[in-house]
Amino acid sequence: MSTSAVIMTQRYTVASDALDDFLAMARHDADESLAFEIGCEQFELDTAGDGDTVVTLTARFTDRAAFEHHTHMPHYLPYRDGVNEMLTAPLEHHVEPASA
Repeated sequence: MSTSAVIMTQRYTVASDALDDFLAMARHDADESLAFEIGCEQFELDTAGDGDTVVTLTARFTDRAAFEHHTHMPHYLPYRDGVNEMLTAPLEHHVEPASA
């Protein structure tokens, strides 16, 4: 297994009436990941503009194993299951090696 850092990028298109709830759930997941996951080095949320419903989440993990660990954490599971109904387009998801 590789020990190279990985970057996870997810792009969500959220229903406008669900944006506040989505952002609250995403921020909670980010805060919990940074606080309780040793392999989570960075977790950022970005919206393209005020009131925009496209949200990009970018996280850096020490390696693929740390990312996989993240997907089984108790704080992640409600987020994963809860946000799908808030989306108006399929989730775009990428996990790639971090640039040197």
